[in-house]
Amino acid sequence: METIPIIYIMGYGRSGSTVLDAVLGNHPRIFSTGELVNLPGAGWIQNQFCSCHQRVRECRLWSAVFDEWIANNGGISVQAYHDIQHRLFRFRHWPRLLAQLRQKSSMFLAYETATLALFRAIRRVSGRSIIVDSSKYATRALALSHMRGIDLKLIHLVRDIRGVAWSLRKTYLKNEGAGLQCDFHSMPAWKTSLLWMLSNLEAHHVRQRLGAVNSRLIHYEDFVSEPETVLSSIGMMVETDFFDQARMIRSGASFSPEHLVAGNRLRMNKSLKLTLDSEWKAKLPDKDRLVCMLLGGWLQFLLQHERSRKGLKIIEEVSGFTG
Repeated sequence: METIPIIYIMGYGRSGSTVLDAVLGNHPRIFSTGELVNLPGAGWIQNQFCSCHQRVRECRLWSAVFDEWIANNGGISVQAYHDIQHRLFRFRHWPRLLAQLRQKSSMFLAYETATLALFRAIRRVSGRSIIVDSSKYATRALALSHMRGIDLKLIHLVRDIRGVAWSLRKTYLKNEGAGLQCDFHSMPAWKTSLLWMLSNLEAHHVRQRLGAVNSRLIHYEDFVSEPETVLSSIGMMVETDFFDQARMIRSGASFSPEHLVAGNRLRMNKSLKLTLDSEWKAKLPDKDRLVCMLLGGWLQFLLQHERSRKGLKIIEEVSGFTG
Protein backbone atom coordinates (compact mmCIF):
# COMPACT_ATOMS: atom_id res chain seq x y z
CA MET A 1 0.00 0.00 0.00
CA GLU A 2 1.22 3.49 -0.86
CA THR A 3 2.37 5.37 2.25
CA ILE A 4 1.52 9.06 2.24
CA PRO A 5 3.76 11.44 4.27
CA ILE A 6 1.60 14.00 6.08
CA ILE A 7 2.84 16.95 8.17
CA TYR A 8 -0.06 17.93 10.41
CA ILE A 9 -0.06 21.27 12.28
CA MET A 10 -2.26 21.30 15.38
CA GLY A 11 -2.95 23.74 18.20
CA TYR A 12 -5.19 26.76 18.72
CA GLY A 13 -6.01 29.45 16.16
CA ARG A 14 -4.04 32.68 15.64
CA SER A 15 -0.80 30.89 16.52
CA GLY A 16 1.02 31.26 13.19
CA SER A 17 -0.07 28.03 11.48
CA THR A 18 -0.89 29.74 8.17
CA VAL A 19 2.60 31.24 7.87
CA LEU A 20 4.29 27.99 8.94
CA ASP A 21 2.15 26.12 6.40
CA ALA A 22 3.24 28.51 3.62
CA VAL A 23 6.92 28.35 4.61
CA LEU A 24 6.95 24.53 4.54
CA GLY A 25 5.01 24.54 1.27
CA ASN A 26 7.75 26.60 -0.33
CA HIS A 27 9.87 23.44 -0.43
CA PRO A 28 9.72 21.76 -3.88
CA ARG A 29 8.75 18.38 -2.37
CA ILE A 30 5.93 19.73 -0.19
CA PHE A 31 2.38 20.85 -0.97
CA SER A 32 0.54 23.05 1.54
CA THR A 33 -3.23 22.66 1.67
CA GLY A 34 -4.21 25.06 4.45
CA GLU A 35 -6.98 23.79 6.75
CA LEU A 36 -7.84 20.71 4.70
CA VAL A 37 -10.58 19.68 7.13
CA ASN A 38 -12.59 22.62 5.74
CA LEU A 39 -12.27 21.62 2.08
CA PRO A 40 -15.60 19.71 1.85
CA GLY A 41 -17.69 22.39 3.58
CA ALA A 42 -16.00 25.73 2.91
CA GLY A 43 -14.55 24.65 -0.42
CA TRP A 44 -16.74 22.23 -2.34
CA ILE A 45 -20.10 23.04 -0.74
CA GLN A 46 -19.86 26.80 -0.02
CA ASN A 47 -17.36 27.47 -2.84
CA GLN A 48 -15.27 29.93 -0.84
CA PHE A 49 -11.99 31.38 -2.10
CA CYS A 50 -8.71 29.50 -2.50
CA SER A 51 -5.59 31.57 -1.77
CA CYS A 52 -5.02 31.69 -5.56
CA HIS A 53 -8.03 34.09 -5.53
CA GLN A 54 -10.24 31.72 -7.50
CA ARG A 55 -13.25 30.13 -5.87
CA VAL A 56 -12.47 26.53 -4.97
CA ARG A 57 -14.74 24.94 -7.57
CA GLU A 58 -13.14 27.14 -10.26
CA CYS A 59 -9.57 26.66 -9.00
CA ARG A 60 -7.62 24.54 -11.48
CA LEU A 61 -5.88 22.49 -8.79
CA TRP A 62 -8.81 21.84 -6.48
CA SER A 63 -11.12 21.09 -9.42
CA ALA A 64 -8.72 18.38 -10.59
CA VAL A 65 -8.40 17.04 -7.03
CA PHE A 66 -12.19 16.87 -6.77
CA ASP A 67 -12.54 14.85 -9.98
CA GLU A 68 -9.92 12.33 -8.85
CA TRP A 69 -11.37 12.12 -5.36
CA ILE A 70 -14.93 11.47 -6.56
CA ALA A 71 -13.68 8.64 -8.76
CA ASN A 72 -11.79 6.88 -5.95
CA ASN A 73 -13.41 7.75 -2.60
CA GLY A 74 -15.56 4.64 -2.11
CA GLY A 75 -18.81 6.31 -3.14
CA ILE A 76 -19.21 8.82 -0.31
CA SER A 77 -20.82 12.18 -1.13
CA VAL A 78 -19.26 15.55 -0.33
CA GLN A 79 -22.08 16.28 2.12
CA ALA A 80 -21.69 12.94 3.91
CA TYR A 81 -17.92 13.40 4.16
CA HIS A 82 -18.43 16.90 5.57
CA ASP A 83 -21.03 15.64 8.08
CA ILE A 84 -18.74 12.88 9.42
CA GLN A 85 -15.96 15.40 10.04
CA HIS A 86 -18.38 17.73 11.81
CA ARG A 87 -19.49 14.88 14.09
CA LEU A 88 -16.00 13.75 15.00
CA PHE A 89 -13.64 16.70 15.15
CA ARG A 90 -14.88 18.89 17.96
CA PHE A 91 -13.67 18.86 21.54
CA ARG A 92 -16.94 17.65 23.01
CA HIS A 93 -16.86 14.68 20.60
CA TRP A 94 -13.71 13.04 22.04
CA PRO A 95 -15.73 10.12 23.52
CA ARG A 96 -17.48 9.53 20.18
CA LEU A 97 -14.20 9.62 18.26
CA LEU A 98 -12.45 7.26 20.68
CA ALA A 99 -15.37 4.81 20.39
CA GLN A 100 -15.21 4.97 16.58
CA LEU A 101 -11.47 4.32 16.64
CA ARG A 102 -11.68 1.42 19.09
CA GLN A 103 -14.44 -0.28 17.10
CA LYS A 104 -13.07 0.61 13.65
CA SER A 105 -16.71 1.39 12.92
CA SER A 106 -18.17 1.39 9.42
CA MET A 107 -18.40 5.18 9.63
CA PHE A 108 -14.72 5.52 10.46
CA LEU A 109 -13.70 3.02 7.76
CA ALA A 110 -15.69 4.98 5.17
CA TYR A 111 -14.06 8.17 6.37
CA GLU A 112 -10.63 6.54 6.22
CA THR A 113 -11.16 5.39 2.62
CA ALA A 114 -12.33 8.84 1.53
CA THR A 115 -9.52 10.65 3.36
CA LEU A 116 -6.81 8.45 1.90
CA ALA A 117 -8.34 8.98 -1.56
CA LEU A 118 -8.20 12.75 -0.97
CA PHE A 119 -4.52 12.70 0.05
CA ARG A 120 -3.65 10.53 -2.97
CA ALA A 121 -5.52 12.86 -5.30
CA ILE A 122 -3.66 15.89 -3.88
CA ARG A 123 -0.30 14.15 -4.37
CA ARG A 124 -1.06 13.19 -7.97
CA VAL A 125 -2.44 16.58 -8.99
CA SER A 126 0.18 18.68 -7.18
CA GLY A 127 3.11 16.47 -8.10
CA ARG A 128 4.50 16.86 -4.56
CA SER A 129 5.33 13.91 -2.32
CA ILE A 130 4.62 15.43 1.14
CA ILE A 131 1.37 17.13 2.18
CA VAL A 132 0.98 19.77 4.90
CA ASP A 133 -2.43 19.95 6.59
CA SER A 134 -2.83 22.82 9.07
CA SER A 135 -6.38 21.93 10.20
CA LYS A 136 -5.32 22.35 13.87
CA TYR A 137 -7.88 19.95 15.38
CA ALA A 138 -6.08 17.44 17.61
CA THR A 139 -9.06 15.12 17.14
CA ARG A 140 -8.33 15.02 13.40
CA ALA A 141 -4.67 14.29 14.14
CA LEU A 142 -5.73 11.38 16.35
CA ALA A 143 -7.95 10.00 13.59
CA LEU A 144 -5.16 10.30 11.01
CA SER A 145 -2.79 8.46 13.35
CA HIS A 146 -5.11 5.43 13.18
CA MET A 147 -5.27 5.32 9.39
CA ARG A 148 -3.34 2.71 7.43
CA GLY A 149 -1.13 4.11 4.71
CA ILE A 150 -0.32 7.45 6.37
CA ASP A 151 3.13 8.39 7.67
CA LEU A 152 2.02 11.06 10.11
CA LYS A 153 4.32 13.72 11.52
CA LEU A 154 2.85 16.20 14.03
CA ILE A 155 3.72 19.80 14.77
CA HIS A 156 2.11 21.15 17.94
CA LEU A 157 2.28 24.92 17.44
CA VAL A 158 1.85 27.11 20.52
CA ARG A 159 1.72 30.89 20.84
CA ASP A 160 1.74 33.00 24.01
CA ILE A 161 -1.82 32.96 25.29
CA ARG A 162 -1.84 36.76 25.63
CA GLY A 163 -0.92 37.23 21.98
CA VAL A 164 -3.76 34.93 20.96
CA ALA A 165 -6.19 36.80 23.22
CA TRP A 166 -5.22 40.14 21.66
CA SER A 167 -5.62 38.77 18.14
CA LEU A 168 -9.08 37.40 18.89
CA ARG A 169 -10.11 40.61 20.65
CA LYS A 170 -10.28 42.35 17.25
CA THR A 171 -13.43 42.60 15.14
CA TYR A 172 -13.53 42.07 11.36
CA LEU A 173 -16.39 42.51 8.92
CA LYS A 174 -17.23 39.93 6.28
CA ASN A 175 -15.10 40.22 3.15
CA GLU A 176 -14.93 36.93 1.25
CA GLY A 177 -12.26 38.12 -1.19
CA ALA A 178 -10.04 38.96 1.78
CA GLY A 179 -10.55 35.56 3.41
CA LEU A 180 -13.28 36.66 5.85
CA GLN A 181 -16.30 34.46 5.15
CA CYS A 182 -18.39 36.03 7.91
CA ASP A 183 -18.24 38.78 10.51
CA PHE A 184 -15.69 38.02 13.25
CA HIS A 185 -16.67 39.46 16.61
CA SER A 186 -14.38 40.20 19.53
CA MET A 187 -13.85 37.22 21.84
CA PRO A 188 -13.50 37.87 25.58
CA ALA A 189 -10.21 36.91 27.19
CA TRP A 190 -11.80 34.31 29.48
CA LYS A 191 -13.27 32.40 26.54
CA THR A 192 -10.05 32.57 24.52
CA SER A 193 -8.10 31.32 27.54
CA LEU A 194 -10.37 28.33 28.11
CA LEU A 195 -10.36 27.31 24.44
CA TRP A 196 -6.59 27.83 24.20
CA MET A 197 -6.10 25.63 27.25
CA LEU A 198 -8.39 22.82 26.05
CA SER A 199 -6.95 22.83 22.52
CA ASN A 200 -3.37 22.63 23.75
CA LEU A 201 -4.17 19.88 26.24
CA GLU A 202 -5.70 17.88 23.38
CA ALA A 203 -2.68 18.53 21.19
CA HIS A 204 -0.28 17.57 23.97
CA HIS A 205 -2.09 14.27 24.48
CA VAL A 206 -1.94 13.32 20.79
CA ARG A 207 1.70 14.40 20.52
CA GLN A 208 2.68 12.26 23.48
CA ARG A 209 0.83 9.34 21.90
CA LEU A 210 2.93 9.58 18.73
CA GLY A 211 6.20 10.12 20.58
CA ALA A 212 9.20 12.39 20.10
CA VAL A 213 10.36 10.78 16.84
CA ASN A 214 7.12 11.65 15.04
CA SER A 215 6.19 14.96 16.66
CA ARG A 216 7.55 18.37 17.57
CA LEU A 217 6.45 21.06 20.01
CA ILE A 218 7.08 24.41 18.32
CA HIS A 219 6.57 27.80 19.95
CA TYR A 220 5.55 30.57 17.56
CA GLU A 221 7.98 32.97 19.21
CA ASP A 222 10.88 30.52 18.68
CA PHE A 223 9.92 30.04 15.04
CA VAL A 224 10.17 33.79 14.46
CA SER A 225 13.38 34.36 16.44
CA GLU A 226 15.22 31.13 15.60
CA PRO A 227 13.85 29.89 12.25
CA GLU A 228 16.99 27.89 11.41
CA THR A 229 16.75 25.87 14.63
CA VAL A 230 13.01 25.26 14.34
CA LEU A 231 13.10 24.31 10.65
CA SER A 232 16.10 22.07 11.26
CA SER A 233 14.13 20.21 13.94
CA ILE A 234 11.14 19.80 11.64
CA GLY A 235 13.46 18.77 8.82
CA MET A 236 14.99 15.99 10.92
CA MET A 237 11.49 14.68 11.66
CA VAL A 238 10.40 14.58 8.01
CA GLU A 239 13.85 13.88 6.53
CA THR A 240 13.83 17.08 4.49
CA ASP A 241 16.33 19.96 4.31
CA PHE A 242 14.76 23.39 4.94
CA PHE A 243 18.02 25.32 4.67
CA ASP A 244 16.76 27.44 1.75
CA GLN A 245 13.55 28.32 3.56
CA ALA A 246 15.46 29.36 6.70
CA ARG A 247 17.80 31.48 4.58
CA MET A 248 14.82 33.18 2.93
CA ILE A 249 13.35 34.06 6.32
CA ARG A 250 16.64 35.54 7.54
CA SER A 251 16.95 37.62 4.36
CA GLY A 252 13.44 39.04 4.84
CA ALA A 253 12.02 37.26 1.79
CA SER A 254 8.31 36.62 1.35
CA PHE A 255 6.51 33.33 0.82
CA SER A 256 3.65 32.85 -1.62
CA PRO A 257 0.62 30.86 -0.37
CA GLU A 258 -0.32 29.04 -3.58
CA HIS A 259 -3.46 26.97 -2.89
CA LEU A 260 -4.35 27.19 0.80
CA VAL A 261 -7.99 26.14 0.80
CA ALA A 262 -8.93 27.59 4.19
CA GLY A 263 -7.39 29.24 7.22
CA ASN A 264 -6.42 32.66 8.50
CA ARG A 265 -7.28 35.64 6.30
CA LEU A 266 -3.53 36.17 5.75
CA ARG A 267 -3.59 33.31 3.24
CA MET A 268 -5.28 35.67 0.76
CA ASN A 269 -2.22 37.94 0.73
CA LYS A 270 -0.08 37.55 -2.37
CA SER A 271 2.93 37.10 -0.13
CA LEU A 272 3.58 36.31 3.53
CA LYS A 273 6.56 37.38 5.58
CA LEU A 274 7.53 35.89 8.94
CA THR A 275 7.61 38.73 11.47
CA LEU A 276 7.01 38.75 15.21
CA ASP A 277 3.52 39.98 16.09
CA SER A 278 3.97 41.34 19.62
CA GLU A 279 1.35 44.08 19.47
CA TRP A 280 -0.33 42.58 22.52
CA LYS A 281 2.55 43.73 24.73
CA ALA A 282 1.53 47.36 24.25
CA LYS A 283 -2.21 47.06 23.68
CA LEU A 284 -3.70 44.14 25.63
CA PRO A 285 -5.48 45.55 28.72
CA ASP A 286 -4.07 44.55 32.10
CA LYS A 287 -7.33 42.87 33.15
CA ASP A 288 -7.20 40.63 30.07
CA ARG A 289 -3.58 39.72 30.78
CA LEU A 290 -4.55 38.75 34.31
CA VAL A 291 -7.44 36.59 33.08
CA CYS A 292 -5.19 34.84 30.57
CA MET A 293 -2.53 34.00 33.12
CA LEU A 294 -4.99 32.92 35.82
CA LEU A 295 -6.77 30.49 33.48
CA GLY A 296 -4.04 29.33 31.12
CA GLY A 297 -0.74 30.58 32.49
CA TRP A 298 0.00 27.31 34.27
CA LEU A 299 -0.19 25.34 31.03
CA GLN A 300 1.85 27.92 29.14
CA PHE A 301 4.57 27.62 31.79
CA LEU A 302 4.58 23.84 31.61
CA LEU A 303 4.72 23.81 27.81
CA GLN A 304 7.65 26.21 27.93
CA HIS A 305 9.45 23.91 30.37
CA GLU A 306 8.34 20.58 28.99
CA ARG A 307 11.70 18.91 29.49
CA SER A 308 10.87 18.84 33.17
CA ARG A 309 9.52 15.40 34.08
CA LYS A 310 7.33 16.96 36.70
CA GLY A 311 5.86 19.34 34.14
CA LEU A 312 5.06 16.49 31.76
CA LYS A 313 3.42 14.48 34.52
CA ILE A 314 1.22 17.38 35.60
CA ILE A 315 0.00 17.98 32.03
CA GLU A 316 -0.88 14.30 31.63
CA GLU A 317 -2.75 14.19 34.94
CA VAL A 318 -4.74 17.35 34.19
CA SER A 319 -5.59 16.38 30.60
CA GLY A 320 -7.01 13.04 31.74
CA PHE A 321 -7.28 11.76 28.14
CA THR A 322 -7.12 8.07 27.32
CA GLY A 323 -7.13 6.14 24.09
